[in-house]
Amino acid sequence: MKMCIFICCLGIILNLAFASWDAKTDKPILLHPDSSWCWFQDERMLVDQGRLLLGGVSSQGDIHITMYDLQTGKRSQFVLHPRLEVDDHNVPALLVLPDGRYLAAYTKHGSDKITRFRVSSRPGDISAWEPEQHYEHTASVTYSNLCYLAGEGEKGRIYNFVRSFQWDPNFIISEDGVRSWRQGGRLLDGGGPTIRPYLRYKGNGKDTIHFIATDGHPSRQLNSIYHGYIRGGKAYRSDGICVNENIFRTEAPPVTAFTRVFQGDEQNVAWTVDIELDEKGRPYILYSVMKDPLPLQTGRRGMDHRYHYARWDGNRWHAQEIAYAGTRLYPEEPEYTGLAALHPKNPNLVFISTNAYPDTGQPILVDGQRRYEIFRGQSTDGGRTWQWRPVTSNSSEDNLRPLVAAEGEMTILVWLRGHYRSYTNYKQAAVGLLLREKKTDSDPEEKK
Repeated sequence: MKMCIFICCLGIILNLAFASWDAKTDKPILLHPDSSWCWFQDERMLVDQGRLLLGGVSSQGDIHITMYDLQTGKRSQFVLHPRLEVDDHNVPALLVLPDGRYLAAYTKHGSDKITRFRVSSRPGDISAWEPEQHYEHTASVTYSNLCYLAGEGEKGRIYNFVRSFQWDPNFIISEDGVRSWRQGGRLLDGGGPTIRPYLRYKGNGKDTIHFIATDGHPSRQLNSIYHGYIRGGKAYRSDGICVNENIFRTEAPPVTAFTRVFQGDEQNVAWTVDIELDEKGRPYILYSVMKDPLPLQTGRRGMDHRYHYARWDGNRWHAQEIAYAGTRLYPEEPEYTGLAALHPKNPNLVFISTNAYPDTGQPILVDGQRRYEIFRGQSTDGGRTWQWRPVTSNSSEDNLRPLVAAEGEMTILVWLRGHYRSYTNYKQAAVGLLLREKKTDSDPEEKK
């Protein structure tokens, strides 16, 4: 009887938490008291059988992982590598292996040539891990992006996309359950030894990995946004035209060989933010656009950012500006925004961080200071228009870099709350909310 009462009470509590979007009544869950992440690694957060896994880098440079049980609220943590480097570019990418164990991959920020790997000792458990493995690249390395394709090879193939040779997107692969890794190839040619295309990746788990890319860093290039995908060892444009017959080599096509989703110019410089796949396996994406990129020498760049959304309908891309993203995160990196995240199972939901009201661009002020808050955006017309509601408000600290996962009807929203002065100087906590979302039938793109 006591157990039944406990379960009923727990269900009532969870339903109340899921139903409310009022920031005054929803108190975020503390997942980790000292964490940060960049946005060119994935998956930084995933859900496995009712357990939330979250990677991060502490203000002391510890590479850590957190597990949170979505039903019981039990939280556990493990430090994968203490004091690796104080830099949020080093956050681990996470993957659930076919046997249920977890794989974590992480690097330094270009200061050595090593990708580091650790595998959990048991499925569904982060309390013990196998010793750290190393793969040494031919050039310095940054970022980790793990994708598993079950349909490739006898045991499936794991890809890890990194920035390495020529500062381009390269990848290594494992075909033996991560017992070993070997060089895969170079995905794109940025066009110069120091030009850095910035990519986001999303695999379908079976046979295809989609990506979006920039021409380079927005401080040096008038970035456009491009899309492509790999399948069966080849690289394709959005429309299925083959661009590279063999991705497993160092020769690679230029970024511009792929489908251009957004055209950059002297008043519009883009940066990739997020990519997901809809129920038909078609990509939908987010990217930011800086409206005041020039001139470089003034130091006043980055005071007007916007978020853009685009969606592939099987024949063409539909793209539009959806929200004001506010001002730069800090002066030394005027291209940085508070960032945004797509809902992985509902193309009509996005979550953004901004210090401007999304629909008007007016500054968000708390005690006379601009503050980054989290907003939820919903579309009922396939992404053409959006309605915005605050998730946080009147905050004493900034709310940055949201992540979104889903489990059934549950939406798991996680973000960083605290102070961010640079990618090597931050003091933030990882917090989250568990929210109930009901999928609507009003998405015209899903019906096509």
